[in-house]
Amino acid sequence: MRFNICILIVLACTPALAGKVGLRWSPNPVDERVRSYGVYRRVNAEYVALGRVLTNQAIVLNVPVGDQCFVVTALNDYGESDFSGEACVQVTTPASGDPRLEAGFPTGSPLPPLGDYEIAFDPPAPLWDISGSYHDNMFEDENGLLELDYTLQVNSRGTVTGLGAFHLEQTGPDDPWNAVGSVDITGRLYSARTLLRSRLRFDFTGQGLENQMPLTLTARMLGTLQLDDFGRTMSGYVRGTMQRIVTGSGKVKSKVALPTFSSTLPAETDGLWILNLHNIQPVSALTSSKIRLGGTADIELSNGTLFPLDLVRGTYYTRLGKSVLVLRASRTNTVSAGIVVSLVAVHGQALDLDRFTLRCLGQVLRLRDLQSSP
Repeated sequence: MRFNICILIVLACTPALAGKVGLRWSPNPVDERVRSYGVYRRVNAEYVALGRVLTNQAIVLNVPVGDQCFVVTALNDYGESDFSGEACVQVTTPASGDPRLEAGFPTGSPLPPLGDYEIAFDPPAPLWDISGSYHDNMFEDENGLLELDYTLQVNSRGTVTGLGAFHLEQTGPDDPWNAVGSVDITGRLYSARTLLRSRLRFDFTGQGLENQMPLTLTARMLGTLQLDDFGRTMSGYVRGTMQRIVTGSGKVKSKVALPTFSSTLPAETDGLWILNLHNIQPVSALTSSKIRLGGTADIELSNGTLFPLDLVRGTYYTRLGKSVLVLRASRTNTVSAGIVVSLVAVHGQALDLDRFTLRCLGQVLRLRDLQSSP
């Protein structure tokens, strides 16, 4: 947004003490996205730049004796505003040295970053959240079928929980039977080098009929499934034991082995994610060449899940036109993250990732994964 009018007149110019002058003025509207203010001193018939400040006040040191006048400007991405109205003060106490700002930075420095940023990686290194609804046939052939409808939920540590229902039919020539009931699912996600696997336990409890006689069924099946990010499926070997008790006939135990079980991921699950930087802005001047930055950050999955990050240290280097943001996982969640992001000031483009480690949803992503992701 360009400046349509110059900023308001300086509101106060405090009396000088030993060549020290305090300035204060009305800040520009928020929607003008001002990144800094320029401070100028009148020398003869010209205004000479003293430097820039981040807020709507400044202290000028080493001001010479006599009538001294100052103006200010506002700077954003589109340039610098016109001069403000002039404010003057009479300095009576001599001071040594050249006039300078007490907490400013050089006039020629690039503007510090401001606003929101979305950092995506190409090619992407996937971060999978398998939460969602599933409909699977654990098996289906001429002898029967086992249908599952269930919902999985994954927390930030990668722990998997789920609930659902099953329908089982044994239709072979010997003693056909069927059962329906509930299934309870527990397990976890974990990384195995570049692979993502899930280790799941399915506990079945249900009722049914065998030869028109009531039966009670319990079963436990364990599976280690590997995620295929191209086919968007989890597949692997599932095995366990099943027990059914038929009224009047006693107990029947059997082993179950499903070597080709495959489950299709929910439609909203694609492994994509972005690193968000929110409200990055200058906070204070540390030195003439360093500015402290503030803001927040998060990891956002494509399904809308957010994992907050803390900006524990943000520094803008005025001579380089570069900001370095150190991010850590928020203490309010169980994600572990150590991320250092560098941003170049011009156009707010992501310049580099200096360090990246993210432990989330049972998976570990490192800088080498982002640089050479498949």
